[in-house]
Amino acid sequence: MGDVVAIQRASTRAHSIDHLNVEDSEVLLSSSGSITRHKNSLMLSLEQQTDSALLASVLSGGRAGHLVADRLVSHFGGLASVVSASVAELCRFGGLTKGEVLAIKALQAAAIRLVRSELDNRCIITDWQSLIDYLSASYSRDIVENFRVLFLNSRNRLLADEVVARGTVNHVSPYPREIFKRAMELGATALILVHNHPSGDPTPSAEDIAATIRIADLAVALQMRVHDHVVISRGGVASFRELGLLPTD
Repeated sequence: MGDVVAIQRASTRAHSIDHLNVEDSEVLLSSSGSITRHKNSLMLSLEQQTDSALLASVLSGGRAGHLVADRLVSHFGGLASVVSASVAELCRFGGLTKGEVLAIKALQAAAIRLVRSELDNRCIITDWQSLIDYLSASYSRDIVENFRVLFLNSRNRLLADEVVARGTVNHVSPYPREIFKRAMELGATALILVHNHPSGDPTPSAEDIAATIRIADLAVALQMRVHDHVVISRGGVASFRELGLLPTD
């Protein structure tokens, strides 16, 4: 109880972080629960922490949490793959409580929002790496194929990112009519097509190429543009434009 009172008192004294002196730029809880102030240590080298150490910070404390974090990173192949894993995959892994699974998925949601925020109000086609980061974080581990469309305005800024078709583990059939109906509702003038390959191989299939050509041709007829079709997978990313598979304007 004394520790709680001590924390409350410290919180009252440091009513706002803006009111702290430079010398008191960080407040840390010591192992005994007392408040210790350290100059210039607000960030404790988080960027230098290993994937396992960062993951352990949201799991149960102690050695057990670190052991589970090590196993997760080893099993999935890295922190990014752990947080991108589905709830079912995490539950099958074993050794995680429901709260820990929720915490891991919360990390993914926060990461996606952070990357998505970097895309808002920007010209997407000039910030391609941020787009790929966002798509990879969002869709690379989907267990069925989903076809998404990023609807852009005349300045190539994102209006909406929506799923337009859901498929199976190896097939999805987008409907051009629905895509362009939605584009006109949003006032979009350009599109970026996106779908995932659960197999882990981002190589476009013959069906992918044929569907893209149909959509791109219709876009031209409607005075719109398809900037690219991006295939996302655990094994990497494929860009139709970079592969020369997109019809030329």
